[in-house]
Amino acid sequence: MLKKIKMRNKNLIFLSFIYYKFTVIYSVLAFFIIILYLYKFLSELSLGLSGLIAGLLSITVALLALESSTKQQKEIQIDYWNVRGIDQRKQKQYNDAVQAFEKAISINPLAINTDPQFTKIWLNKANALFDLGEQAEALRDILKASELNPRSAKIWSTIGVILYNQHKYSEAIEASEKAIKIDPNLSGAWANKGAIFFDLRLYDYAIEASERAIELDARCAGAFSNIGNALKEKGEYEAAIRAFDKAIEIEPTNAVVWYNKGISLKAQKNYDDAIHAYDKATEFDPLLADAWNNRGKALFEQGYYGEAIRSYGMAIDINPNDKIVWINKADAFSMLGAYSESIKAYDKAIELDPRDAAIWFKKGNMLYNKNLFEDAIKAYDKAIEINSTFFEAWANKGNALNELKYFQEAVKAYNMAIELDPFNETVRRNLGVVLIALGRTLEADAAFAKADRLHLITKPIIYIG
Repeated sequence: MLKKIKMRNKNLIFLSFIYYKFTVIYSVLAFFIIILYLYKFLSELSLGLSGLIAGLLSITVALLALESSTKQQKEIQIDYWNVRGIDQRKQKQYNDAVQAFEKAISINPLAINTDPQFTKIWLNKANALFDLGEQAEALRDILKASELNPRSAKIWSTIGVILYNQHKYSEAIEASEKAIKIDPNLSGAWANKGAIFFDLRLYDYAIEASERAIELDARCAGAFSNIGNALKEKGEYEAAIRAFDKAIEIEPTNAVVWYNKGISLKAQKNYDDAIHAYDKATEFDPLLADAWNNRGKALFEQGYYGEAIRSYGMAIDINPNDKIVWINKADAFSMLGAYSESIKAYDKAIELDPRDAAIWFKKGNMLYNKNLFEDAIKAYDKAIEINSTFFEAWANKGNALNELKYFQEAVKAYNMAIELDPFNETVRRNLGVVLIALGRTLEADAAFAKADRLHLITKPIIYIG
């Protein structure tokens, strides 16, 4: 991609000539007129020729003045629309901003496509498109800016950001390094590089690049955030929280930083502070579904299941297609004994991912709890169909069959579970109970003896996932 940019730059000389063709022509004409005028003095030409030359000279000057005036008028109009676009972008009116920049370009497209002084318009338009999520169009326009001004570190840094958001990490690093090579003191480029390394899970490199950004700009919130995220992933939660606090000190309304701080606090089982962090995140960005979901999880861990369900509901309102949130909501209902509501939530999760064996298993457990053993078996069978080595599904299927007194089928299910986990005490005990029901006492005694050697817990257990 970068080689293509260099090739495009070679066309600028030709395009610049086209844009300034009248200026070039008039200048050459004026030059020859001046030569002729001098020749007149040397050769004592007639007054008629002298007058003709003076007239041509006057016309040339007038044309040059007219061109200059027209150019100035266009530049004033271009500046007006550019400034208007900047203001609209600040007000988050991104569509209007893009239209303003396009209006600026339409006033003199040839000049804006060839004159480096208009680089800013392409950069501004690219930023507005990026804000709209139109990354391909943003990249197109920022590359145009780089053609006009290939030595702009800011432009290369922005190219790196756009490529990073397109998950083109190698190209993003290349663009960021290009920016740093042009301007080693551009903190934003170092911070961007840190973010790229974080996504690549190169956490030490991410920290190193972000620390360099902070050396250059002690108020680079993004760099502190990068460090916090890297430390969080390394399990260094206290240090991560300190980094997030520095970022919040600089940008106190950054919802994502508050959210990530909440993740670190929750990992430390500091649920109250984690909930406070999630509350701040949703205060500054009410549509941050992940913050609502994790707030629910922190409440769940504290046993506040009703509050957790309300938080999950907020997340679902924002993004109804996240199966994890539906599962979390179902789990909270199950803890309240609201099995019917739990089943409904699991069904929603199954709609989103019918090939997730764990959801079928959880649904089976809720049906079991409602004594709907036939339906529970169907759910366990579905889980086993998806994952034939699902030990818990085989074990609980055996329990459901036992409840229905389908003892032969229960023995088969328990034996499958034992094949998958030969050291499970509870399943061997349950097998022994079923064998007694079938009158197979010798086999039952063997199952109990094996269970005793495994320190059997005598009460049958339902595996709640």
